[in-house]
Amino acid sequence: MKPVTLFTVAVAFCASTLFFHSGAEANDNPQDNPKLDKQTQKELRQNNKAKMKHDKKGMFTRASQLMGVNITNQKNNEVGEIEDLVLSTPSGDIRYAAVTYGGFLGIGDKMFAVPIEAFKIKHKGKDNELNVHLNVTEKQLEGETGFNQDNWPNFADKEFVSALDQRYKVNGKVRKEKKSDKDQADMQMSDHVIRLSQLMDHEIQNTQNQSVGEVSEIVLDTTHHKARYFVVSFNDQLGEKDKLYAVPFQAFMIKTDTPEKNEHKLFLNVTKEQLQGAHGFTEDNWPDFTDARFQKNLANQFLLDSDVKKRPKKELGT
Repeated sequence: MKPVTLFTVAVAFCASTLFFHSGAEANDNPQDNPKLDKQTQKELRQNNKAKMKHDKKGMFTRASQLMGVNITNQKNNEVGEIEDLVLSTPSGDIRYAAVTYGGFLGIGDKMFAVPIEAFKIKHKGKDNELNVHLNVTEKQLEGETGFNQDNWPNFADKEFVSALDQRYKVNGKVRKEKKSDKDQADMQMSDHVIRLSQLMDHEIQNTQNQSVGEVSEIVLDTTHHKARYFVVSFNDQLGEKDKLYAVPFQAFMIKTDTPEKNEHKLFLNVTKEQLQGAHGFTEDNWPDFTDARFQKNLANQFLLDSDVKKRPKKELGT
């Protein structure tokens, strides 16, 4: 009697395990669950396709919304906040975030560079609240000394960059392989970096060194780690009063090798005729930056898709 009981229990255990495993697989791909009706399966597949399309287009956020946002760890505890972002020019790649860990490490106002790939950035809820997640532990940060506003690290130092990648378990090789040919060419042209805070509210000049406006905001693609657009307030001679205009990041030239220490110049060759037909917007009514037609219109307007020969021949900043 006893052997039969053990055999029965064993069979029941195997059956329940098999059932549980099958159920788990079905939950991983709910659209393939045979228990769902065809209409529900179809809707789930459409939702998945929409999500993939959204990921491909990118998730856009304003720089001012990302800077100062709280960071949570794997336990959903707040561990710090983003103080600044480091960009490559002229590509606009977001390379690092400068974060403060505060009470998490008890180190006060010191900042630490973190590769942007180490973060998971999402929008959640009806209010589209920004959620920034970073898996980081105190042990992982042992030996880090941090830096302050007057003493930033050298982001061109390969040993420093490699150490950051290892500390935050980021594969730098994969990062380079994912870049397009154009991005690789941009990196060869210039490996300068600039902090996002150095561009906010910055004056914009034309090729004649005349002021044409200033930067009101910068729009970031947090899916592909790119600065995509400057939001510009043009002078009254160019744009409408109290209106903002989106201009592709790569329409600008950022000159970082100025004689003045830590001073940068921002150039945009733009005319009043070029802005004719441009749809300005207000602080209360921002455009949809994921709209492909909107993106194409901006690219055409600022000659990004035109022949290089049509661009100004005069060297910017001279």
